[in-house]
Amino acid sequence: MSGRTQLIPSRQLHSRLRNWSIGLATTAVGVTASSFLLDQPIAFFVHQNVTDKTIFVWLHRPLVAFLPLLFLVLAWCALWTLMDRPYSRIQSVGLACCMSFIATNFVNNGLKYAFGRTWPETWIDNNPSLIQNGLFGFKPFHGGPGFASFPSGHTAAMCSVMTVLWWSYPSLRPIYVASVVAVVIGLIGANYHFLSDIISGIFVGIFTGYITVKMSPACSQSDRAHNCVDALGPRDAPPFRVVLLCAFTVAGTFIGGSGGASAQSQDAALRLEAKIPLGDVRGRIDHVAADINRRRLFVAELGNNTVGIVDLGQGKVLQTLGGLKEPQGVAYLPSADTLFIANGGDGSVRLFQGPNYTANGRIDLGEDADNVRVDPSNQHVVVGYGDGALAVIDGAARNKVGEVRLPAHPEGFQLDSATGRAYVNIPNAHGMAVVDLPARKVVAIWPASGASANFPMAIENDSSHVLAIFRNPPKVGVFDKRDGSLIRMVDTCGDADDLFVDSKRHRVYVSCGAGVIDIFDARSYDRLARIPTASGARTSLFVPELDQLFVAVRAGGSSPAAIWVFRPQP
Repeated sequence: MSGRTQLIPSRQLHSRLRNWSIGLATTAVGVTASSFLLDQPIAFFVHQNVTDKTIFVWLHRPLVAFLPLLFLVLAWCALWTLMDRPYSRIQSVGLACCMSFIATNFVNNGLKYAFGRTWPETWIDNNPSLIQNGLFGFKPFHGGPGFASFPSGHTAAMCSVMTVLWWSYPSLRPIYVASVVAVVIGLIGANYHFLSDIISGIFVGIFTGYITVKMSPACSQSDRAHNCVDALGPRDAPPFRVVLLCAFTVAGTFIGGSGGASAQSQDAALRLEAKIPLGDVRGRIDHVAADINRRRLFVAELGNNTVGIVDLGQGKVLQTLGGLKEPQGVAYLPSADTLFIANGGDGSVRLFQGPNYTANGRIDLGEDADNVRVDPSNQHVVVGYGDGALAVIDGAARNKVGEVRLPAHPEGFQLDSATGRAYVNIPNAHGMAVVDLPARKVVAIWPASGASANFPMAIENDSSHVLAIFRNPPKVGVFDKRDGSLIRMVDTCGDADDLFVDSKRHRVYVSCGAGVIDIFDARSYDRLARIPTASGARTSLFVPELDQLFVAVRAGGSSPAAIWVFRPQP
């Protein structure tokens, strides 16, 4: 055995291998458990409840200083090496920290490329994410900045440097732990990483930092890692070793980043463009309508007994209509420049004349006036109300001209102008009614098979399908418009209250009180994405002419009621 080389006793070697194997297994269990149980709930909670992330961003901001410090320490040590002067203890520790940081960057970039995980939120080049478009998981070897969440580079870098300092200055260990904890809190609070990203980053950082320290030649003479750091000097750590590690870093960065140059990042299904506050609006928000030419939204603020008028161009509330009784349905008839508001509290339909929306009439239907639809082909407005009826109102004459009786109270319904029919959800009768509006009669009742509480509805004209959402259990029912036969039933989110078809992109949007929007392929009805919104945000409006989806978000905690404006992508 040479004077400089000493083999590690087999018992000690086995102990080290056992300890690191236990650490790796524990990390794997933690990552797996977090991925299945904690990652998504934490990301959703942060997104919905943390409105100001400034403090969390600043908690991990000190890591930005690592890179310039790294080059300063390397330049300092290089100068001392050229002068053939011994390193001081601070230089030795600093050099070891640099080596650890560089090695960790190399290892972490390789792992990011290998695992290819999407991020919690969208930060770079419209990257796919859990919050933006419901993507959650791993795409191994995908490459690109949009698939580099796992492991957390910030956490690994901090832990690798802290590991070197842990052995070098043991008396300051509480500070090292606090530094790592601060970075972890910052990354989670800013929604920059999933918890499992951070767990894996901690292991990568500690392991790489420990190995970097043990690679010192002085370690061949000592079992104590801090002695390795103390012994580093110009002859014990020749410059080529640092150069080699730097080369590895460049290669690792190239491997981890170059995949994105050739891979197309997946477009998000919806991009959140704006949040328009509705003011002091409390309680439930019901349906939404639009004046396309003036770019205005009408929001039924049921819990407030008001309807808010939102100017989309200015991004603010333009006017509030009061004196209503539980407004539920709203519709705007452009030809008459009239807003129709159905009130559940007194069964009336109130009329307001544009452009200033002055009161211009009232039609009393009886009770529980609910959903409202407009048929522009004949200027008719159809209102569902009472224990089972559709009222037909002449929008120009502003009076009721007809009625169709139904087996039970109508919920969501749609008009098919091409056939003159209405398709109506009647959940208390456990089915759907097909109405011939010109004849003022029901021509068919379709049974709801295997599900109940069918509320929202849409018509997919390209495939002649009628879509109905059931709440118990949460399902999308696809029916043949010609005979009502059930074509498919697929799972969806809970407490849905609105449903729209995007014919341009062949998509279906479902807004749910569970706090998400489900997006389906309108041809296969496979779910494409799940977009987080907020709890209770179950009503929405898709306006094809504006190419925007508006979601009504009720007030919650410190967050005011608002309209969230989404732009479909691509």
